[in-house]
Amino acid sequence: MRSQIRGRHLSPATVRAYESDISAVLGWCSDRGLDPALRELDARRVFSYCLELRRQGRSAATIRRRLTALRAAFEAGVSADRAASTAELFDIEKRVLRDPSHHTGVLVLSDDPITRAGLRVVLTDTGALCWSDSVASPDPATMTVWDYILVWVSTPVGIDRFSAITQFTRIHSVLTTSVPVVAVYTGSLHPVVRLRLAEAGFRYAIPHDWLSAHLGQLSGLLSAAELPARFHLETAFALRQQLDLLLGGALAPFLDEAMSLPPEAWTDSSPQEHLPLSRHGVRRLRRIAHELAGIPAPDFGKYSAAVRRAPEWPEWVTVRTLVRSALGIDADR
Repeated sequence: MRSQIRGRHLSPATVRAYESDISAVLGWCSDRGLDPALRELDARRVFSYCLELRRQGRSAATIRRRLTALRAAFEAGVSADRAASTAELFDIEKRVLRDPSHHTGVLVLSDDPITRAGLRVVLTDTGALCWSDSVASPDPATMTVWDYILVWVSTPVGIDRFSAITQFTRIHSVLTTSVPVVAVYTGSLHPVVRLRLAEAGFRYAIPHDWLSAHLGQLSGLLSAAELPARFHLETAFALRQQLDLLLGGALAPFLDEAMSLPPEAWTDSSPQEHLPLSRHGVRRLRRIAHELAGIPAPDFGKYSAAVRRAPEWPEWVTVRTLVRSALGIDADR
């Protein structure tokens, strides 16, 4: 890389400055488990790096010089095709240095490109340092850079109206202890869906209608950490108590099992014997519902005077009701 930069006929002092700046960027890449050769430094990662520099109190001159060094390195051919383009680097410089007093970083995740673009523009115009991406492709290497992550969770895929929660569950352990994650939803949220959110690491749940009415204030509310208290999610412990579930379970692995069954198992209102399920399959799911999700078996007291023994696992109707609620199947009925 040094020989390629030096080959651009720059002065020795400029080359040394570029090398120092590139070395700092490479150190950041290494700390985050990225390829220490700039090959994985795309636009969103450059933006994240600049956001972190802002948070560290680095001057506009330092940030501008680092971006200039990156442009020189990329133009010298030291990166792959996926690296940020010159135009993207200029755009990042303009956005990051727009107002030195603004340093709250907000990542917007939505599978709707119009929603992504609209929120990014509004949040940027009102003072946030904002990046947007699809729910399916967040960058685990840079998730902890952000001050807030807004996730559009009303993202139907198949029969699950809240598939974005499943997507996010896979990476929540990387960040939820340090980054507040905000769910934005349409309609209403059943307590079981709130439990899905809480177990996936979300801290807030904000209805879309409220967000639309207060969009111009959102950046300031996030910067001041003043989101209304009513939007704070209950803890998973409290929600499990509210739902009469065992305290040690987790919905995500159980829902993965439930979603492996034919969709008709959850969408069809027919009796169990008319569903495309074997008796063995139903018994297995009832057992998993108890062992993984913490759905309790029926109260033994109801069976104490009966001839038959109390079931070891929750009844099918109980399991089916919880799954339908978790997936939002009954939300519009």
